[in-house]
Amino acid sequence: MTEKGVLPDGWMWVRFGDVVRQVKETTKDPEIDGLSRIVGLEHLDSESLPLRRWHELDDLPDGTSFTRTFRAGQVLFGKRRAYQRKVAVPAFDGVCSGDILVFEPATDELVSEFLPFMVQSDGFSDHALGTSAGSLSPRTKWQELAKYKFGLPPLDLQREICEVLSAGQRQVDALEHALGAARGLRDAIVLRESDAVDHVPLGTILSSCDYGLSVAPQDAGELPILRMNNLDSEELRLDDMKWVQHDQVSESDLLQTGDILFNRTNSLEHVGKVALVDGLDNPATFASYLLRLRVDRESMLPEFVAAYLQSAGGQRRIRAFITQGVSQANVNATNLKKVRIPKPDLDAQRLIVDCWQGVRDLQRAIEDHCRESRSVLAAVREGLLAGDNRVR
Repeated sequence: MTEKGVLPDGWMWVRFGDVVRQVKETTKDPEIDGLSRIVGLEHLDSESLPLRRWHELDDLPDGTSFTRTFRAGQVLFGKRRAYQRKVAVPAFDGVCSGDILVFEPATDELVSEFLPFMVQSDGFSDHALGTSAGSLSPRTKWQELAKYKFGLPPLDLQREICEVLSAGQRQVDALEHALGAARGLRDAIVLRESDAVDHVPLGTILSSCDYGLSVAPQDAGELPILRMNNLDSEELRLDDMKWVQHDQVSESDLLQTGDILFNRTNSLEHVGKVALVDGLDNPATFASYLLRLRVDRESMLPEFVAAYLQSAGGQRRIRAFITQGVSQANVNATNLKKVRIPKPDLDAQRLIVDCWQGVRDLQRAIEDHCRESRSVLAAVREGLLAGDNRVR
């Protein structure tokens, strides 16, 4: 838009609910209706339109309680925790969580391929976040989203914008595919000797397994306290810190290099996150919804244990012990210690860790490139949706 509230020629102001329909189709029996793929909110990736993950109905022993259906090409939008910006376009039909809204064009004035880019936009995301209610798991509603007002380009320009943004999305998709391949290679390295060695309960190779501090973190203080937000991309993220006072922490509550932090409770998508403590410049402690695993170094390398728990195989074993509460999933310390892990000899562990870390370095490089490409694509998208011809 060239000026606030002024649209380029041929554009028109519309309300989201006037050009978009919320699809509310349901199923009583997915199997009879031929719907075998089940999508939860945890399967939608932030800032990524392709839908790459789901559950197969046959793999769910108790079936599914989800009833909302979707069709290939419709837009899936995560209404819970809208700040995560979860928007996806499936290439298949399926059943999804009630925390996912399903959209499709309601008029010929809106090109179907244009809709997901608009739902990804900063304006729509800000509106969804601003209309969310609830303290633990804030949710927005269709009735509020329908009020969102935006500038709609003419059909030919919508198609042109889609061509530009789709080309950028293909670039991001290629990087994400490479990232997936790197993760697969990393998992293969960790698991390559798994079948040939003994598997033991995690608790047998730990010197301690401790719950974190039940104190309220503050924006300022004397000692950093690590939280769920600091466990990101399978490593510690130290750019979002909270603090406590020294007199709230005992010596046994302090973290050491080589400790493993495990996120034990929150939404299903967050439970099971694992990070190795490494590179802390100053003493720090950890919050109550984390568990600290301290490995007996005479028999196991912390780096190997963390790598295995982060792997696809390790995560599957962890998820077998998740219990689902009313609003949160949980893994307690007693059950976590029952998770079985491979126990190769120390020389084999060192070799595996060296190879794993080499692939992890490659993965970080791809992640950086992918992050930069997403940022460029988002900037182009916002410019095009605002009617800035200079980015075309």
